Order: sequence, then C-alpha cells, then structure tokens
Amino acid sequence: RIRTFESKIQRPHVQEVPDHVIDLIASTFDSVGGYDWQTFVEGLGINTSDYERIRISRGEVERYERDLPSLSTRLRHILTRFQDRCMRAGLYTDTIEIIVDTLRSEKVWGEPVYNRLAREVQE
Repeated sequence: RIRTFESKIQRPHVQEVPDHVIDLIASTFDSVGGYDWQTFVEGLGINTSDYERIRISRGEVERYERDLPSLSTRLRHILTRFQDRCMRAGLYTDTIEIIVDTLRSEKVWGEPVYNRLAREVQE
C-alpha cells in the first residue's frame, strides 16, 4: 500500500499590529486633535501599487468614527480591515512598515509632520 502525504502550503500571514503601537498612534493623534487620524488611515498604503484596492475610504472612516468612540479601538478595527484587504490583494508587506511609510509620506501630509512618531513606531 502506498502512503501519500499532503503538503500543507502555508500562506503568508499578516502579523497583527501590537497594542502598544496602536495606543502610541492613538494617543499622539488624540493629543493633536482634529482629523489627522483620518488622514492617516485614508493614506495607509498610498505608496503601494495596490492602493486603490486596499485603501480605507472616507465613508468607512466616518462609519468607524460614529460606531467606535475610542480612537484606539477604531484604529484596531481599521488596521485589521486594512490587513485583510492587503492579504486579499496578495500584498504581504509588514503592516508596521506601511504605518511608518504613511506617517512619513509627503503624499499624505504634504510635509514630514509625523517623523518622530514614525521613529517611535519602528522601535
């Protein structure tokens, strides 16, 4: 009798963003006030070729803002949704790298506003 073995092909998985990183980003945007947090989440992945497929739309951002009063909770949900979209699009980039890239992106901010936060997230 011949035994066959099925190889389990593991798909790459996206690592969750650590809570301390989400809390750091949330506390920074809370202290700044205004809508910078929205600009940030709408800009996630802007420097990727798949941006239009993975981006978080303004309507989604507004719905999360209505439904989730805590910015930390909101960011957790949004980043999870973003990571799911990246996986569906076949984009297996480290989410922390995308976060850092977005915080430093002149396409998002016009000028480098959040370089310090980007450094802290990398640490």
